[in-house]
Amino acid sequence: MNTPDFSRHFNSAAFAKNYHTNDPLGAVCLPSGTVFRLWSPTAREITLSLYTQGDGGEPFSRHPMKKLSHGVWEYRCEENLDGTYYDFSLLHRDGSLVTSADPYAVACGLNGMRSMVLDLRRTDPPGWQEDRPPEHRPEEIIYELHIREFSWDPNSGVSDAVRGKYTAFLENGTHLPGDPEFSTCMDYLRNLGVTHVQLMPMFDYGSVDEAKPDSSFNWGYDPLNYNVPEGSYSTDPYHGEVRIKECKQMI
Repeated sequence: MNTPDFSRHFNSAAFAKNYHTNDPLGAVCLPSGTVFRLWSPTAREITLSLYTQGDGGEPFSRHPMKKLSHGVWEYRCEENLDGTYYDFSLLHRDGSLVTSADPYAVACGLNGMRSMVLDLRRTDPPGWQEDRPPEHRPEEIIYELHIREFSWDPNSGVSDAVRGKYTAFLENGTHLPGDPEFSTCMDYLRNLGVTHVQLMPMFDYGSVDEAKPDSSFNWGYDPLNYNVPEGSYSTDPYHGEVRIKECKQMI
């Protein structure tokens, strides 16, 4: 049986008129409470489930979402749910039931299966708001690297607790064990004359189990949550705010 091709419908002027939206999506903390918005034109019903943790356990509450225009669904409450985890149960028009994280989320729990409501301001390291990109130079030397590979080897000279992590980039004065004259990691890049670092994918991806990051490896070209940093590079993937704060510290 051939799979129906809906691309002509999705690319049509009628679809654009009825379902394209500029509404902000995702979960946002406001002075008046918290609002959740999800775009799902094919859903018949959507239920929001709230959790105290990013993996395991049952939801402490469930809420039906209200259908708005242009395929947008919304739930509002007067509580500040900063730090709460959530997912959606979507009943589609064909009768299928799907549980999903929020594709517009900026934070998530372990392995990205649950999203997280988060006020990003509390993940800012000191001076974050004043941080600026480097000035352009006559010559810019770009070095591409993989966050885990950069410091994973014991010969990196980085502390064992942060090898392969975002926070490995915070260590200065690292050198090859037994050879203090051979600089490693950030000092090595500086000595090379590197001016810019290009990171291989650092968004949350699906091929590495964040609970057992040493058991597998991937470059990260299989995104799960585009707007969330990868948790296997964090010292604590169970708490969604940690990976974001540590990623900002690295930057």
